[in-house]
Amino acid sequence: MVKRAVSVVAFVMMAGIGSGALATDLKFDSGKSANLFWMVDQISQWDSRFTSPSYREYWNAKVEFTDEDYAVLEQYARLRRKLARLKESDVVRETSPWVSLFGGGKLLPHEKFAMAFLETTTVNDAAMLLKLSKAEQDVVIGTLLHFARKLKDHYAVETGHLSAFAQKANILITLADAGGFIGQLRSFYGIKGAIPETIPVDVLWAPPGFNRPAHLDYHIILPVSVDHAQTDEAVLQHLSLAMQEVSQYLLTKLPADVLVKAGTQLLMECGMVNQGNPFMVRQALQVAVGEVLFLRERFPDLPASPVLSPWDPTQDYPFAVDELARGYATALKETFAQPGGFYPAFVTRAVEVQKALIPPRPRFFTPTGILFGDKESRALFNSMFSAVDRVEVDIDKVSDFETAVDATPARAVFIVVTAKMEGNMYNALKKFKQWGKISGTFRALRNTSFLTTFREPGGGVVYVIRGTDLDGIRQLLLRLYRMEEIPAVPVTLN
Repeated sequence: MVKRAVSVVAFVMMAGIGSGALATDLKFDSGKSANLFWMVDQISQWDSRFTSPSYREYWNAKVEFTDEDYAVLEQYARLRRKLARLKESDVVRETSPWVSLFGGGKLLPHEKFAMAFLETTTVNDAAMLLKLSKAEQDVVIGTLLHFARKLKDHYAVETGHLSAFAQKANILITLADAGGFIGQLRSFYGIKGAIPETIPVDVLWAPPGFNRPAHLDYHIILPVSVDHAQTDEAVLQHLSLAMQEVSQYLLTKLPADVLVKAGTQLLMECGMVNQGNPFMVRQALQVAVGEVLFLRERFPDLPASPVLSPWDPTQDYPFAVDELARGYATALKETFAQPGGFYPAFVTRAVEVQKALIPPRPRFFTPTGILFGDKESRALFNSMFSAVDRVEVDIDKVSDFETAVDATPARAVFIVVTAKMEGNMYNALKKFKQWGKISGTFRALRNTSFLTTFREPGGGVVYVIRGTDLDGIRQLLLRLYRMEEIPAVPVTLN
C-alpha cells in the first residue's frame, strides 16, 4: 500500500503540482554528540515538563544506576535548572499561556542550552558555545563522559537503527514534497520573513513506545525508538511528527502580537481545559496539520490509526487533543488556502470547535484567572482550583488588582471575600465600567452569601463570591466547581 502511495506522490511531483519556488527542505540526521546529550539530559529528569521518566526507567533497567550515578545526575540537574531560569520573571512571562498558548518566538535559556549540542559536533564545542564557567563546564562535560562510559557496552546497539531511519526518511520526505507543503503553511500562517532553506531534523534515540517530538527554534527533535523504526509505515508516521514540529516552528515566526491575540481569543472564550497539558491547543493544531493535511493527504493508502493522537489518562479529558485535532482538520480545510488564514479565520473556527466538544465551564477559567480576596478565602480557592498562570492579589491591594486587570483584560477575574472584608471588594468593583449597572444587584444581596457574574465589554467574566463567613465561601466554591455553565443570575445560599 505504501509503495503505491509513494508512486502517486512521485507522479504528482513530476507534474509540477504543489511545489513552491522558495521551497524549504527537511534533512534528517543523527549526530553522536547530540544523541549522547539528549539521552543524558532526559535521564537527568531535570524538569518534569521537558523530560520523560521513561528514559531513566529504561536505562536503569538496562545498566542499573548506582548511588554515584544518581549523585552525578542530581548535580547536573541542579545546574540545568539554575541555567534555565524558569522561575525568573522574564522567563515566566514568556511561558504564560496568555503569551505563548500557540508558542513564542523567543528562544528561552533552557532551549539555548540544548541547541548548543545540536549546533556543534562535540561536547567540548557545545560547552564553549554556551560560555559556561570552568566549574559549569566540569559538571556538564563530566556528566556526559560519565554516562558515555556507563552506557558504552549498549550504546552502539541501541542507536544502530537511527542512521538507516534517517536515510529512509530523507527519501520519503522528498517524495512527499515537503517543500511544497511548507510553502502552503507559510502562506496560511501569513509569514513574510525569511526561514532557513533547510530545516534540520535531529533523529535521536528514544525508549520503546510513543515519544513526542519537539523543536528548538528551527531544529526539529525527533525521538525514534527501535520498535518504531522498522517499517515504511513507521517511518512515514514519523514524517507526520516531524512536520507537526515544522508547523509549530513556522507558527512562532508570526508577529508576537498576532500570537497573543490568537491565544487570548481561545483562553477568553474557552478557558483552559486539561490544565496538566497547557500545550493542548497547539498540539491539536499541529496533529491536524501533520497527520491529516500532510500525511493522510499524501499517503492515502496508509493503514488508518484509530486515533490521531494518543489518549492521555492523566488528563481530565484524555481524548481532547485527538478530538480537537479532528475538528481542527475540518476547519483547516476551510481556511488553509487563504493567505493569512490562521488568524482570525481559523482561530475563530477553532473556538467554535472547542466549545462544541467541551462546552466552557467556570472552573476552566480558574487556572489562568486573576484572584483577588482576603487571605483565608484565597486559601480555600487555591485548595479547590489548581493554578497554571494565576495572578493573586491581596484584598488590601486594590491598586495592584487594578494594574493586573489592565495588564491582561481578557482574563477571568475571581473576587472572593468574606463579609468582614467586603469594603475593599466594593472599591475593586468600581474599577469596572459595568459597576453603575450592577451595583443595585449587590445591594439586594448584601445580607446573603452569594455568587454572581458580569462581563466587561471586550473582557473576561468577573466572578464575585461573597460569603457571610468562610463556610459560606466553602459552599459557594463547591457550587462554582460543579457548574456546567456560567451562571446568568446570582446564586445564593439558603
